[in-house]
This record gives sequence, structure tokens and C-alpha cells, in this order.
Amino acid sequence: MMSSDSDGDSMIIDDASSSSADDDSIAVIGYQAPDVDCHLADDNTLFRLSANDPAIAGLFLETTYDKPERVGVAIGKNTHLQQVEICNLDACNQGLSRTPKITALLESLCKSLANNRSIEHLKIKHFDHSHVDIFPILAPFFEHNLNLRCIDVSQSQNFSERIPSLISTLLQSERIQLERINMWFNSIGDAQAANLFNTLNIMPGLPKLLDLHFGLNRGVQVTRDIEVLVQGLVMNNTIKRLDLGRQIGNEGATSLGEFMAVNNSLKLKSIGISSSELVSSEGWQGFSRCLTAPNCMLEELDISMCNIDDQGALAIVSALIHLTNFEALNMSSNRLVTAAGWMSCFRLLLDSEFSLKELILSYNSIDDEGAELLVNSLAHTPLKTWDMAGSEAVTAAGWIACFQILLDSESSWENFNLGRNSIDDEGVAMLVSLLASTSTVRSLKLSCNVSITTHGWRSFADVLRPTSSSKLRELRIGTFAQEAINDDVIVFIAAAIKSNNSLEVFAVLDDSEISIVGWFALARSLCDNSSISDICHNSNHSLHTIYDDTGYYDDFPCGRLISSLLEMNSNSNKSEVVRAKILRFFDVDAIGSVFANTTESILPSVFGWIGKDCLGFSLMYSFVKRNPSLFKVETSDGHVLEFEMGQ
Repeated sequence: MMSSDSDGDSMIIDDASSSSADDDSIAVIGYQAPDVDCHLADDNTLFRLSANDPAIAGLFLETTYDKPERVGVAIGKNTHLQQVEICNLDACNQGLSRTPKITALLESLCKSLANNRSIEHLKIKHFDHSHVDIFPILAPFFEHNLNLRCIDVSQSQNFSERIPSLISTLLQSERIQLERINMWFNSIGDAQAANLFNTLNIMPGLPKLLDLHFGLNRGVQVTRDIEVLVQGLVMNNTIKRLDLGRQIGNEGATSLGEFMAVNNSLKLKSIGISSSELVSSEGWQGFSRCLTAPNCMLEELDISMCNIDDQGALAIVSALIHLTNFEALNMSSNRLVTAAGWMSCFRLLLDSEFSLKELILSYNSIDDEGAELLVNSLAHTPLKTWDMAGSEAVTAAGWIACFQILLDSESSWENFNLGRNSIDDEGVAMLVSLLASTSTVRSLKLSCNVSITTHGWRSFADVLRPTSSSKLRELRIGTFAQEAINDDVIVFIAAAIKSNNSLEVFAVLDDSEISIVGWFALARSLCDNSSISDICHNSNHSLHTIYDDTGYYDDFPCGRLISSLLEMNSNSNKSEVVRAKILRFFDVDAIGSVFANTTESILPSVFGWIGKDCLGFSLMYSFVKRNPSLFKVETSDGHVLEFEMGQ
């Protein structure tokens, strides 16, 4: 599935989606990364990693952490890790990425990794490879770790000279089970690219390779080597995803289209050639030939940030509409396509049987007329994700017209990214009506709509109440341009989500006007400890992620409380979430009185519930102290022994 976060407010470490997939959502093509949380390496994570805690299945290690060698040793011995990302943050500072310390650290970490046999997904980024060759060091890891599925070395310096070593390691690893190779943004040159493509031709050891990501390698112009690449794809016909962003010019685009059109054994379902600024209208028309071939199995195409003009866009869309299995198109940031050009493309959709499920058209020159035509064309289709963030030419009236069409059509769209637009309070009212009328919308991103006032933002409380039909899982609001998000908005939303069981992610852009009043109201909505009943039925147990642009709520006394409650809510077992909140935030003596008249027949269940983990130790102490009669023991000679607990 393609993704775009063009509203600019994402703070997620990994690129996993924050919303759960439904049965009719887009099927993930090719390799699927482990569905695990990546824990930031710190002292607590190191302790749990060393103890082989199964809950630590993902790790994000920064070179700025002061105990990286100890983390490396723990990684080597761990049997539960599935995903590891090692990032050199110092590379952002001029010259620091090449220090002997960083080089020695990378070498040490790779030696430790070589001992691991559980990691499926390894990512190493922002390192200078001029003084260390990591691939011979990682050879045992490649050869003997049969769980390894993805190797990702990206955004590197001086990496091209290590391609021969990578090839040699791959050729020697006969049992390797790689499904994805990602060499993104490494300045790999033509010769090294050709060698890597040739390796695909002769490697029976990569029978499961599904994804090849080679984008943004500025040293490569895949033109004369395009035939070598396609021959490699034919030999390794399991590959389903190919990313060649920024590598191809007109000749390369035309050659790729021609070779794909005539090679019936190709199984490519997803192609990414974003940022291909050297491809002109002629090249895009040449590439589109493969889209009209009878054997074309393409389901996803990413041609964002290219120099596509009206003719090129029309050639691509007119070919795509005949692909019955095509599902996801990203044409964002193609500024050369005029409003009239988009109109021509959208008219083709009106009479087609296009079955798109994901359409990303952010930051383009689409105007009111084009937006309305597009929504009219797709309102009754299976579309799930619509991204038109940054559509500056669409006016507030244009958005109102689009939302009215969606209301009238009873569409089943799920994900809306409409950040950085001209939507105003009247448009918000239409969106709120749309959300209230359907349970299908899962995600709504509206950040940076500067025309929305405090009143407009506050109205979203109506669709977050448990009585609403809406089942919104993600909501992103706010803007830097004005002080529209304040305590009034947050208090309204906090009251609405108290018993909400669907909202999982809430993002606030510019929270500087939110005081302790607003943050405390949000904490109270996560756990109202007025009574056990309020904790169970009048508290939110679904919201697990709050993004604010500055981490501002951490500065307030309730900041840690909010973080703790969000971490509790991340547990998918909501019975356990409720138990944890009762044991941590309700008066222990009051809980003990609840069990005072418990019948002996269910006491074992009560003890099991209380003493499941250390959270219940204080309650267990209080309960035993309150009920000493439960622990009377009559001896064989008739004496009664009573248990006494010290003060």
C-alpha cells in the first residue's frame, strides 16, 4: 500500500499505518514488515532486551544513546527481536558521520548482529561506509538467520563501493530467504547498479525476493541498463514491487514500458518511479504502453513529484482506466499538469469501471471544477483513501460542494487527508454531517486549514461521542496560523471521548494555547477514577496515541499521567486495560471493601484477578488485612490458628 503524509504532522517512528485494515482494504503487495512496535533504545529497553522480554520485538537504536555496545550484545543473544533499525543521527551534523567512533560503533554492532537468528527486518541508515565494509561481517547473519526477510541500507555515504561486497555476500548465502532489498538514496552509480541487476539473473538463492527498492540513487540513470534490469526481473519472476525513483529518463521510461509489455512472465504489481524529473511527455507516453499490454498485472503506481505535463498525465490515466485490478495511484506534486489537464483526466473516469481504492493527488493544480468532477466520478466507487492535501486552487465553496456530493452519494470512503487547504467552518459542518451519517470513515486529517475557527474545531466533539454513528479512529486538527485550538476545544473533545471506543490517534498541531485545564480534562477522560464504575464505563480505553507538535503536554504535571494512560490503552485486551486502571488509580482500601462480602466459592477467582501481577500486590495486602477470618486454620486437636498481619 502506498502512503502519503502530506499534511506534515506525522511523528510516527515507523511507517506502519495507524489504522487497522478492514477485509476490503487494499491488499499489501509484496513483502510485509513485522507488525511490531519499535522501542527507542534507553536504559529500560536495554534491561528488558537483555532479559529477552518477548514484548520487545522491535528496536530503534540511535548512535546518540550512551550504551550502544551493550545494546549490541543484547541484540546478539536475543531470540524475540523481529525488527531492528540502527540510525546515525550524527550524520545530520557536518563531518560527524565519519568519525572513527561512529565507524567503530557500526562495526561493533554488525559483529553483534551476526550472532542473532530472530531478526526479520534490518535497517541501517545515515552511515558513512568508506572505512568499514559491513557485509563480510554480516555474512553469518545472512547465511544462518533463516528468519531474515529484509535488508535495508539507505541514505548512506560512500556506499556504492560496497556493492561488490554485498553481491559477494548474497551469492555465498545459499540459504538466504530475502523478500526485500532496499538500497534507497545511496548515490549508487551505473556500473554498480548493472552489477546488482545482473546478480538477480543468476541468483537461485533469492527465490522469494518480492521487493527491490532502488529509488533516489542520483548517480544512476537507468537507460542502457534497463534491459539488464528487466532480464533480472524475468529470471526472478517473484518480484512484485520495483522502486526506481529518480533513476530514469525518457529512454529508460520508454524502454521499461516496452520490455514490460512484451515479457509475459513478469509479475510486477507495484512500480515506483517518483521524482523522475528527466522524463518528459514523450517518456511518459512510452511508459504507458506497458499499461495497455494484455499481460499487465499492475495494481499500484507511484509517479509523484515528476515533471508530468497535461499530455503525459492523460496518457497515463487513459491507459490505467482499462486495468481492472488497478487499485492505488499516487500522482501528488505534479505541478506541470494544469487545471484543464486534470479535468481531461477526470472526465475519463466518469465512464470507466476504474476500481481505485487509494488516490493521492496532493499538492496539485486541481481547482473547484476539477475537484467536483473527481468526486462525482469516484463517489460510487470502492475508493477507500482520498488524499488532496495542499490543493490551494480549491476554494472553501469548492470543498463544500465536494462534501455535499459525498453526503448525497452515501459513499463508503474511509481515509481523508485534506490538510493545508481552504476548508472553513461551513465545510467542517458538512464533514461532521458526513461523519455522523456513516460508520465507514476511519481517518480524517485536517491540520493547517487556517480558515477553521475554534467553533469549527470544537464541532468535532459531536461525532466523537459514543452515541454517534461515527467510528473515527484517527483525527488530526489544528494550525500554526492562528490560536484556534485552545482549552475550550480540548475540554469539549475530552468530554466527548470519555466512553468512545473507536478513536485511537489524536493529533493537535500548535497546542501552545492549551493550558493545564485542557490537558487535565484529557487525562480525566482517559481515566475517571471517581468510582470503579466510572473507570469501567466512563473512561476512554481506545485512545493510545496523542501527537502534539512540541510535546507540550509533557511540561504539565499531568503529562506523565497522560503518557502512562496512553501506554495502558495500547493493550488490545481492554479487560486488562480496565484492570490496570482500577489497580493503579483507584483507592486500594475502597477496592478492598468491594470484595468484603465475596462468597468463598469465587474467592479463588478474586485472588487470581488481584494477584495476576505486581499491580495487585497493594490490593492483595489490603484485602488480606481486612479479612483475617478467611485465614483461620483449625488444627487436628481443635485449636484455631489465626493469621495476623503486621502494621
